[in-house]
Formats: sequence, C-alpha cells, structure tokens
Amino acid sequence: MVSTLSFQSLTVLCMKGVLVMMMGAEAAPRAHPEKTESHTRTTLQTHKKPAESESSGPDTVILPLHLDPNYLVPFHSIRPICNHSISPWTYNTTYDDRRFPPIISEVRCSLKGCLNIKGKEDRNLKSKPIFYQILVLKKVMGSGKKCHYRLESKVISVGCTCVRPTIEQ
Repeated sequence: MVSTLSFQSLTVLCMKGVLVMMMGAEAAPRAHPEKTESHTRTTLQTHKKPAESESSGPDTVILPLHLDPNYLVPFHSIRPICNHSISPWTYNTTYDDRRFPPIISEVRCSLKGCLNIKGKEDRNLKSKPIFYQILVLKKVMGSGKKCHYRLESKVISVGCTCVRPTIEQ
C-alpha cells in the first residue's frame, strides 16, 4: 500500500514537472522563421570587474539588447473582445519617443455599468478596469550627448470587467 502510494505520488510529480517544462517551452520567445540564423543567435560575453581583489563579487554578464520592432513576433488576436464583453472598452494609445516600447495602448471602460442579456446597460453592476504592471525602458540623457536607458515599471489598464458595487454599512 505504501509503495503504491509513493509510486503514484512520484508519477504525479513527474507529470507536473513535464507539464511545467512544456508550458515554459510554449511561452519562450520565438524568432521569425524568415530571419537568418545570424539574427537570432545571441552570444554572452563575461567580463571580470577591475582587479582590486581576486575574490570580488560575481562576473558581469552583458546581453545584447535588440530594440528593433522588426525582430518582435507579431500578435494576432482571433477576434477583438473589447466589443464582445459585457463590460466593453475602447483603446487609448500613447506615444513617447523617449520610451521603449514607444507606443503603449491602454483601455478605458465605455460604460459605468455592464450590459445585460438584452444589450442594455445595467447599473446594478459596475464596469472596472483590469490593471497590469509592465516594464519599460526610459531614455535618460547623461553627460554630453550620451544617453542610457533606465528600467521602469508602469501600470496600465488592459481590459474591463464587471463587479458588484461595494455597499458600505
């Protein structure tokens, strides 16, 4: 009984591990098939810090940063859900040439309430934005004409959902 239970637990654990690896492989970025191998190959360069003492901190790893939008994999939605939702929204796009990505789309809820089964607004429910935190690179001017990028987080609205209104006692 105990060995069968251990074997079943081990089998379930192995299956979960395989699923996690498969999900990671699916989520990994893919290169365009038409790009040549030289565009998709990345090399790591490891640099030691200046020799003050041999036991100084870890090595610094420098990774190439490609900001060219042509290398990004295009995303095509099956259908726009903004108009099929019971809490519809519209898109508002902002542009900042000192930021990467320079164009960010956010949503604005179209209604205060939500649509009922007849397509009419029902104020018994409230339409609220769904927020998501993203990372952006902000261009910062340094001394002279040199500039660098600072990693910043930005909270944007990505959709709207229906919630019950809060009732205060």
